[in-house]
Amino acid sequence: MINWKEIPFVRFLIPFASGITLSTILNNNHPIWYGIFLLSALFRFVFVFKKIPYRYRLIHGIIANTMLFLMGYLWCIHFNELKKTNHFQQYIAKENITIGVISNTPKTNKYHKVLLSTLFIGIHSDSLKTANGNILVYLKNDSITPLQYGDVVAFKGRIQQVPPPKNPYAFDYQRYLHFQNIHYQSFVNHSKYWKKTAHHRGHFISQKAIEVKSYLSNILKKHLTTPNELAVANALILGDKDDLDETIKTAYTHTGALHVLAVSGLHVGLVAWFVSLLLNLVSIRNIFWKITETCILITVVWSFAMISGGSPSVLRAATMFTFLIIGLSINRSTNIYNSLGISAVILLFWNPYLLVNVSFQLSYLAILGIIYFQPKIYSAWIIKNRLGRFFWKMSSVTFGAQIGTLPIALYYFHSFPFFAWLSGIIVIPAATIILGSGILLFTLESLVPALAFIPSTVLYYSIWLMNYFIFLIEKIPFSVQVGVWISLGIAFSMYAIIGNIILALSTRKLKWLLPAAGLFLVISINYSFTSFEKTQQEKIIIYHSLGNTI
Repeated sequence: MINWKEIPFVRFLIPFASGITLSTILNNNHPIWYGIFLLSALFRFVFVFKKIPYRYRLIHGIIANTMLFLMGYLWCIHFNELKKTNHFQQYIAKENITIGVISNTPKTNKYHKVLLSTLFIGIHSDSLKTANGNILVYLKNDSITPLQYGDVVAFKGRIQQVPPPKNPYAFDYQRYLHFQNIHYQSFVNHSKYWKKTAHHRGHFISQKAIEVKSYLSNILKKHLTTPNELAVANALILGDKDDLDETIKTAYTHTGALHVLAVSGLHVGLVAWFVSLLLNLVSIRNIFWKITETCILITVVWSFAMISGGSPSVLRAATMFTFLIIGLSINRSTNIYNSLGISAVILLFWNPYLLVNVSFQLSYLAILGIIYFQPKIYSAWIIKNRLGRFFWKMSSVTFGAQIGTLPIALYYFHSFPFFAWLSGIIVIPAATIILGSGILLFTLESLVPALAFIPSTVLYYSIWLMNYFIFLIEKIPFSVQVGVWISLGIAFSMYAIIGNIILALSTRKLKWLLPAAGLFLVISINYSFTSFEKTQQEKIIIYHSLGNTI
């Protein structure tokens, strides 16, 4: 059975995350929620000082969980920027003059796509009012004015809400932006209606992280002259996937290796490991050096997280490794599930909308699958050969991650790669070499440029070989099953099946397999009924196509 005392933050996380989940569904700010929260807080406060009989301990749990549930619910409600008293929406007219700071790295083509953090808004330049809130702005590119993070931009144009999808089953861009706290957009179709008024007004740490990333990206451009290898290096080392060719994305997706191109726990762990190896070369062994070493490792981990873009998977890994590094420095072991719980709680307090972020969900589910299933899968087949054990360990990691993410991956991506275990054998060792040679390249290029060709050669051929094998695996017949559409209910049912299998394995009681078999039967019946229903229905769907009419 579960020993909850070993994982207190998991106990905290479950009701807190459940409250956030309900908030994203209801989005209801009724006063009754505050009343229940204050009442439960009052009872909890009373019970701290007034001892009640042990037989009523369940009351403690109900009250505490109610408080945590409502804390998550209300925190998510108030995280929505539309709830702010000085949001720019109250000043929107047919046409506005708006001034704001660019809070992202602009993407430039025919238009500059920028996220503006509003400073002032009004109808006339002499009657601007201070305001806040995010606007997604598309500025006509004049090919003269470069834009970057921290620039202050003034524009004149119409601000409108992001529209919902116009076609059935289309990607809901409005919902996607909502959970990034972006609700309005504006298109400025002529360069005379906007101008840059200032620069370097962004957050200092973010500004420096972007500058370092640009410097490192230029080093990669200098040494990797072929587009595919450069794009993969930028994605794997720096977390920049903008230049990835569609054929590369498709190949890595169909082989189940796309995760290696998204900076995650694997990359953060490798960076921490490389730096730790270098620090171990120092012969000093005293308390001052131990504290210094810990601070250096934590600084490197979070610097890498910032430079690579700060995706949810990177933030999760950085938070976990921070607690791991601190634990190792004071010679205390930590429960891995509790560390996961701590990192999730911290990130959800920072941004509750992360709970509905696909990267956040996949990151935690993958690591949970690896932690629980990988040791069991690996120990199921004892291989005496050292090389065989290595390949089997890599495969078992992939199998564990696939079990943890299978239902949600089918729900979001509608495909299943059958040879992910094979690609895992390739990409995990390759990523280690690529990341290591990349760090060495950055170091030598900065200190001894004459020797930089050595790691750059290793980096180039490592990426080339990894790409070659990924494309080779993709060409294997039946390497991927596409077009698998499941509902959210079916995804939850699949997780319930996995949960019952875990209970059966941990308790060694076959009775837990009965609910799993029952749920599997329900899924099968649902699939059969849905397939039959589709053969009977008759529909005509007229799709919306921008710029076209019937």
